[in-house]
Amino acid sequence: MKLQAVLWSSLWVLASAVSAQADGKVTGDVVDSMGRPVEGVDVTLYYHHSWTGYGNEVSERTRTDQDGKFAFKHELDYEQEAHETYTDYYVVIAKHPDFAIAWSLVMRDKERETVHLKLHEPKSQTFRLTDTDGKPLKGARIWLRYAGNREDVNPSYREQLSVPDDIDLSSGTTDENGQVTIGNLPNTRARFSASLKGYTPELAFRSTTFEGVANGRLKREVTASGIVRLASGRPLPGAVVWFEPTWIVGYVRYTKSDAEGRFEVDGLFRRDSRGNDARYRVKLRHARFAAREQLVEITDDVPLQDVTLDAVQGTLVRGKVLEPDTDQPLPGARIQGRTASGSLNAYANDRGEFSWLVVPGPANFMFSSPPAGVYVRSGGSGATAKSVNVQGEQVELVLYAPSKVLPLADLTGKLVLPDGSPVAGVPLHAVPTHSFDSAGRISYIPSTATNQDGSFLLDAVPTGTAIGLYAETKDRKHAFGRVIQLAEGQATLDEPIVLHPTHAAKIVIRDDKGPLVEKALKIRPIMGSRWPLTYDRSVRTDKQGRITAGGLVPGLKYFVRDAKANLSDRSWSEKFHTEVVLVPEGE
Repeated sequence: MKLQAVLWSSLWVLASAVSAQADGKVTGDVVDSMGRPVEGVDVTLYYHHSWTGYGNEVSERTRTDQDGKFAFKHELDYEQEAHETYTDYYVVIAKHPDFAIAWSLVMRDKERETVHLKLHEPKSQTFRLTDTDGKPLKGARIWLRYAGNREDVNPSYREQLSVPDDIDLSSGTTDENGQVTIGNLPNTRARFSASLKGYTPELAFRSTTFEGVANGRLKREVTASGIVRLASGRPLPGAVVWFEPTWIVGYVRYTKSDAEGRFEVDGLFRRDSRGNDARYRVKLRHARFAAREQLVEITDDVPLQDVTLDAVQGTLVRGKVLEPDTDQPLPGARIQGRTASGSLNAYANDRGEFSWLVVPGPANFMFSSPPAGVYVRSGGSGATAKSVNVQGEQVELVLYAPSKVLPLADLTGKLVLPDGSPVAGVPLHAVPTHSFDSAGRISYIPSTATNQDGSFLLDAVPTGTAIGLYAETKDRKHAFGRVIQLAEGQATLDEPIVLHPTHAAKIVIRDDKGPLVEKALKIRPIMGSRWPLTYDRSVRTDKQGRITAGGLVPGLKYFVRDAKANLSDRSWSEKFHTEVVLVPEGE
């Protein structure tokens, strides 16, 4: 049975209403890029409980036989009803000295009868790790933390691999020069973590090119210590103490109080991202007791000492999540809350129920997202939030989704040229035409890439509504940009999507002062009223203010902005931007 304390990003929740259950065993096979079985491959079954690493573990290791087959004895044991990567899941990882690692995600209710893994040619990368003064760090561990890209031309690398722990897969130890070369790396987007005693473990290498030396650094850590005690003054052993930085989502440090109620946690940052004294939210979780969230600050690089958490008898909040109009329970729905114990998070069980143990006092609770496989329209009429005064042994409440739930579908189709030949290895961008909430996503459809035969699969697309699709060939000579209507539950496009010849822009771009002459701009196609988040193309105007770029779709409106307008910056709208059809329809 997995831990009953569930954690998501930097949030803790007591989810005693959610029970784990066995869901079978994993079997599979491993082949090379030519489809031939590979014998002697080390295969790891990794339980991914949280993105922070808490509760994660290697469940089992095995090897492939002469036919490339493997079978784990460990029964899959999930803690949460929801079945996506934002809750707990498993990863099957294959490693062989002659190939790059390969992986496949296994989620509740999505288990494959057989897991198929394909091994490809490996890449390698040399890393150099130093402290903040440039001194090489010997004996540090560096490992592959994240890998994968939804738009990768290689279908094997389109799932996101997350390994918060150093489990001795694609990893190595630095020498006296702070260097190490790691092989068996997949040729896809990859990021690497580093750790060394006395330093703060972190994502030290955020991007790699598989060329030259990648440079990273670690910061000196600071520690914190204290005691957890009851109102009687007696110590409280076995309580989990949780330090969450105020400026980072997903990085946490945690420990347990000992028999005397004492605790010590390491790996804390001395400074925040702006160089100020680091501030942390300190939380406590226990099966019977709760404590108020504290805000502590590290000053002058001095370790925190005598942090005191006063535990009290907690109040159990029990709730239900229902669909409006039908009052049907929503198993797997996500609920969030804010109490004196801090920010909380839970997922409804198979009866649509959830529970929290919190400090008595004012509290707010809200519906956050529906179960996996469905979506709700944002801004509906459901009673999605409630404020209550938590008192006594138990409090009950009911939350509603904002609208009825509608199905998501993994949409398949094909891209072709006007002559019917397939369009291989190009990104396909999808955008919703209205706001919606789904499990782990808000009004977002991940991009994908076409396979060699032009086929594609878009993950978790809202159906019973319209979506926008955009694709262009690598030379930008052909493109498609249009809004299409999907029937409820539709998972396949009946006809191939045909990319048509593109045209060059014939329009002068102006602001309120006149033509924008020799101006660097960026453009994004608009479908409906939205543009793809992962598409950004650089263009430039000429001496007459005319965009000098081809590869544009006639009749399609584009979002045009100053190249210096960073959309992640709130002030981007202060710079030049407009929406305009760059090539008139019919040209």
